[in-house]
Amino acid sequence: MKMEEYLDELKGQIRDKYAKEFVTDEVRAHIEDQSEAYEEDGLSYEDAVSKAVAEMGDPVSVGVDLDRIH
Repeated sequence: MKMEEYLDELKGQIRDKYAKEFVTDEVRAHIEDQSEAYEEDGLSYEDAVSKAVAEMGDPVSVGVDLDRIH
């Protein structure tokens, strides 16, 4: 799954419009940081992003959990 697809699905689970943007920005930053680390380890950009996204877990489950928090 591509990063933007993941973020869109995750964002769809969050009801508060302010939390929605905050959470999306935070998760995007985490994925980007992790993918950069994977690139430094030798993965291509595409593989690094895919791996970082996959490690975030199911976007619906994560989004529901983050919605409860916010």
